[in-house]
Amino acid sequence: MTQEEYNRLDSGFAHCAGTHCEQADRCLHHTAQKMLDGNTNETYTVANPSMINGKQPCPLFIPDRREKYEWGISHIFDNVRAADLRSVRYEVMTCFGEATYYHVRQQRRAITEEEQKAIALLMGIFA
Repeated sequence: MTQEEYNRLDSGFAHCAGTHCEQADRCLHHTAQKMLDGNTNETYTVANPSMINGKQPCPLFIPDRREKYEWGISHIFDNVRAADLRSVRYEVMTCFGEATYYHVRQQRRAITEEEQKAIALLMGIFA
């Protein structure tokens, strides 16, 4: 995370000093804690360290990497054989659920990296 990205965080964004957490090296809250040297705010929010015990998934965990989202699937079926079109459309629909599928198709919702991988795997089966 750069200093500019850190400065764009909300003032109420919790900083986590949970060094005993297994996910600390990949957590945005812990990365924010490490960036405190450049903090120019008068106050900052700190996560309660007693809630991070390592026995259960941390409720504050946010990956500290950028996610790549895609918009729309209007040309996804261009190279699918007509005989397979109905079954491929059904399989893609099961990746999202029917309502979400139509929101993605109408570009009202982005496609996450995991969904992109699932669709790519599915399209590889029908290729």
